[in-house]
Amino acid sequence: MNFLEELKASLDNRDKIYNLIRQHPIDTIENLFLLPSPNDDSKRVRITLNRAQKQLITYALQSKDIFALGSTQIAGKTTAAALLAAYVIIAYPGIQVYYLSLKDELAMDFQSRVLKIIDSCVPVLRPNYKRQINQNKVVLFDNTSVLRVSGINKHYKDPNYLFKQLTVHILIMDEFANIKQNARMLELATTRLAASRSMLKGVYPSSLILLSNAVALTSEESRFAFKLWYDTTRNETAYSPILFYYRDLIPEQEAERYIYEEYKRTRNKRQILINYECMFLPDNDSFIDDDDILNQLIQNKSTVYQYFIEDENGEPIVMLNAYKDINLYRFQTLSTLELT
Repeated sequence: MNFLEELKASLDNRDKIYNLIRQHPIDTIENLFLLPSPNDDSKRVRITLNRAQKQLITYALQSKDIFALGSTQIAGKTTAAALLAAYVIIAYPGIQVYYLSLKDELAMDFQSRVLKIIDSCVPVLRPNYKRQINQNKVVLFDNTSVLRVSGINKHYKDPNYLFKQLTVHILIMDEFANIKQNARMLELATTRLAASRSMLKGVYPSSLILLSNAVALTSEESRFAFKLWYDTTRNETAYSPILFYYRDLIPEQEAERYIYEEYKRTRNKRQILINYECMFLPDNDSFIDDDDILNQLIQNKSTVYQYFIEDENGEPIVMLNAYKDINLYRFQTLSTLELT
């Protein structure tokens, strides 16, 4: 039997249903959850997860910590996180999910997305919910699951406020490269999650998920995010790296259309490399001044792989997604950037 046939055969036994959806998280999300249609927000459509989204959800359910980096405009990282949150709230009654982003408006938008996904789920699985009295950023479900969201930057001077006496199993930090004092925030988040893990080990999936776009390296926070990503790709951190690279995620023609429209609008090749090619670049126009290299990076359709420029001590200077048929030695002439 396929997943839907097994589900129909289990409708008279709630325990069987929960066992089934826990065994088949991707099938559950793709068959039982709906998202707003890209062309009509009033309509709901089934979801087809891309490779990176499946990887993020699978790793989180395996209790792996994740650093997901993506193209700014066409990534799907936050969508994957919302689907994961809705899924665990349903599949693991009593779980606690905490989502942090830059501002309260973004956090509340995430909450709304998760609740719409849950509202669209089949009645046999759909929990009822209400917002906590005097705290609309906390949603309480009748299966005892909890969803908390918060803007993070307004608390950067007193970040302990965000993590006081909380139990949390899935902790998502969005826009990580732009979060103020992100190194300190990450330290507190890691400590809080570790405390929850020690109390309820094996009862719920547990994951710390960092979501970020590549950015211009203009601040201590952006440099910290870059260095963390660099170390993660070298297996020197506890995180599993997931690259949401737009050419892997959408049809080639559509990808080229996005690139063309963005370049026509901005006439800024460096911004395209950051926003679409997942490159961390210093905010310095002289960093890449070879137009031929920029054109090749943007127009070449060969398989991309990650390439890090290092200084004489082996420390990372900047990350590029360099194509195989470009002479990499030419990049060694680029000016350097000190990372702190």
